[in-house]
Amino acid sequence: MNVTQLLNELAQQNIRIAADGDDLTVRAPRGALTPWLREQLQLHKPAILALLRRDVRADAQPAVPRVTPDLAARHQPFPLTDIQQAYWVGRMSEFDQGDVSIHFYVEVDGKSLDLPRLEAAWNRMVRRHDMLHSVVAADGRQRILEEVPDYRFIVADLREAADVDAALAAVRDELSHQVLPNDRWPAFEIRASLLPGGVTRLHLSVDLVNMDGGSLMLLLDEWTRTYFDASTSLEPLEFSYRDYVLAELEMRNSPAYQQSLAYWKQRVPQCRPRPSW
Repeated sequence: MNVTQLLNELAQQNIRIAADGDDLTVRAPRGALTPWLREQLQLHKPAILALLRRDVRADAQPAVPRVTPDLAARHQPFPLTDIQQAYWVGRMSEFDQGDVSIHFYVEVDGKSLDLPRLEAAWNRMVRRHDMLHSVVAADGRQRILEEVPDYRFIVADLREAADVDAALAAVRDELSHQVLPNDRWPAFEIRASLLPGGVTRLHLSVDLVNMDGGSLMLLLDEWTRTYFDASTSLEPLEFSYRDYVLAELEMRNSPAYQQSLAYWKQRVPQCRPRPSW
């Protein structure tokens, strides 16, 4: 057993160790510290002490570069991240499974929904979040558009339709498999179906090349809050997504990144193999 495997075993047994001068202090649940583990601790004591001492030296950790917003270049092209590029390339028809996008579709029913107010709240989100007005060019670079027009919901009045279910199914079939173009705005579509009984069904289709699941949940939360209270104050966004992407690329040349990369290159071969199914 090497020192990494030993430390993993101690962690699994909820055994805590610390350096105390040239000795180790051990805190363990009753019965967890077996004679064999005691023997392994003694065997690997010098290496464990070296690791513990290295971890407490804060000055040994290289600083992470500071990110500063670049407002002047906010609308200049910038690269896709690795996962964005994978989504963008994977939807191309040249691939066997092309013409399929990373995509979110949901339907929500609301009663007495104020569509103009909901639309105004959505346009507030578009103006607030850069990636709701971004496009991906043919060269694989993305750009935050400086200005976009107000978005208008597509509204269908089905209150007196002969077959409401069929009409709703047609919308669902179209939007749930939608592949929205990345090279022009918008990368989303919102429709509203007016139904009998004062119910409105909202259809929301969003291409996720420009946002992840966590971002989508935050977006929906802010949209809902601003719909119910138009005076809701939202914290200003200091950084753009462009700032983040360029800072992440620049950080790869930093000592902090290189140290972490070197650590994981050494660490990964020592990790336990994946479970076999």
